[in-house]
Amino acid sequence: MRKGLFLALAILLLTLTAYLAHLWLIMLEDSLLNFSPPFEGKLPPDLPTTPVSQKLVLVIAEIGEPDAYQRAGYLKHLMEIGAYAPVIWPDAPGNYTPLSVLLTGASPDMGGVYFTPSPFQADHLLKEAKRAGRTVAFSGPEFWQDMLDASDDFDAFFLAEGDDGEQIAREAARFIRYFHPDFLLVHLGGEAFQQGKPSSHPDIAGLDELVRLIGRESNPTQDILAVLLASGRTSALIIAGKGIKPGRYDAISATDIAPTLAALMGIPIPTKAQGHILFPILRLPEDRKAEKAIALARQRVNLADFYLVNLRGKGLKEGVKGDAIIAQSSFETGNYKEAFELAHLAIKEADQAMAKARERAIEAGQWHRLPLVLIIALLPLIIALIQRRPLTAILFLGGILSVTLNAYLFRQECSAPSYNTLYQVLSTWGTIRRTLIALFVPALLPFLWLLVEGERDLVEVAEALAGYALFVVYLTALPALFCLWRIGFTVTWPLPPLSLYSVQFLSLWQVILTGLAALPLPFLGMLLFGILKVSARLGGVNLDFVT
Repeated sequence: MRKGLFLALAILLLTLTAYLAHLWLIMLEDSLLNFSPPFEGKLPPDLPTTPVSQKLVLVIAEIGEPDAYQRAGYLKHLMEIGAYAPVIWPDAPGNYTPLSVLLTGASPDMGGVYFTPSPFQADHLLKEAKRAGRTVAFSGPEFWQDMLDASDDFDAFFLAEGDDGEQIAREAARFIRYFHPDFLLVHLGGEAFQQGKPSSHPDIAGLDELVRLIGRESNPTQDILAVLLASGRTSALIIAGKGIKPGRYDAISATDIAPTLAALMGIPIPTKAQGHILFPILRLPEDRKAEKAIALARQRVNLADFYLVNLRGKGLKEGVKGDAIIAQSSFETGNYKEAFELAHLAIKEADQAMAKARERAIEAGQWHRLPLVLIIALLPLIIALIQRRPLTAILFLGGILSVTLNAYLFRQECSAPSYNTLYQVLSTWGTIRRTLIALFVPALLPFLWLLVEGERDLVEVAEALAGYALFVVYLTALPALFCLWRIGFTVTWPLPPLSLYSVQFLSLWQVILTGLAALPLPFLGMLLFGILKVSARLGGVNLDFVT
């Protein structure tokens, strides 16, 4: 190869790689921001069931620390007289997505992703309550105006400017006292669920008093008060009142909250809900338990049939639909235990059918992408192996040291890649500093190797460091290539594990930074090597260790 040609090609390749990674990153981010499940048609709403309580209040309360409620008198009192359970959230990027999960019971695959306030893409508790003829009220921050459909006719509605929790709580208490809503949603705080952002109510005593202000307007023997304590993505549910069995329970899924509250109010379960009714915390007679289970079975069978038709063009098997019908027949004949068991069987089979179809659709995409990923991943290694030069092994080893050091420094900033902390990590000066340290420090390995080998040609030095930079970029891009195989170029439906998108995002961002930072590396190395040679010659020192 002509002298300097490899250096020119390497610089061109580094620039092109950074540019292509940037384009890919833009496409990936845009597809996630605009993701919407491509469902055709609408699910029919179900029928109401017998209410456990005529009135239910749901309070979303932001707290500064996950365990701060233990220092709160009223919240501890609710825990003692009601049920308490930690809440596990599905992988849900977007600060407002958890609000959708909470009220619809649907994961992002069904209910969409929300980085900014926008109308819910799935039926939610407020809409189902209004559809069932119940009175509905809301009190919370003004951003909710963009999330709740303007066509929803609320009986009482208050939006606070900013996050004035005291004003929100007082309006909520006034609604209970004068309007007596069947379902009241209260959000104490600003933009909830934002990891790393200070809570709007860091004073747990003040927050506790606001919840008490709302709770004392309720009838503890006839009404139900549910409080979701949110600290970032760490949450807990406290629910007390009529039909609730007190105690501490194992962790629940956030998707379980909407079906459970719907069952307590006797309203239809949100059409795209994927969670389950929390029967262990409910004190219900057998006939009411069977009625609620059958309602969930109908909803789940309808959802599975709808999901499968949209995913593969073929609906749910008739046998699963038959289980829900038989459960209803058993209920009508008074065989409540059998009806309950058959309903649970139908729910389980419907969930399994959706999970299996989703998994197969994702696997089909992986097989289509595999040849392209293998070519991109193996071609650089094949080219490197053909050369069979000791220097190539040194350059590859330096690349491994670089990505290892980068990964170690990254773990000091962030325990694991996730969308909760993604932009916090990317937007700091520490990211640039980490990239420079991880790139330039291991570059000493090939630099010293060339020095020991007695290399005299400065262009050869520059080309060696350019080769090292290419190895670093290649190894940095491997996680993105792995994610390309697993999930594709952009966000598509059905959604694969969303954590992989954060890995892909970080890998592409790191490729951009590394590719740009590596552009001056060959020339800096050439300059430093020349200075050392000249200084050694002037000082009478022989740097040619190998003769």
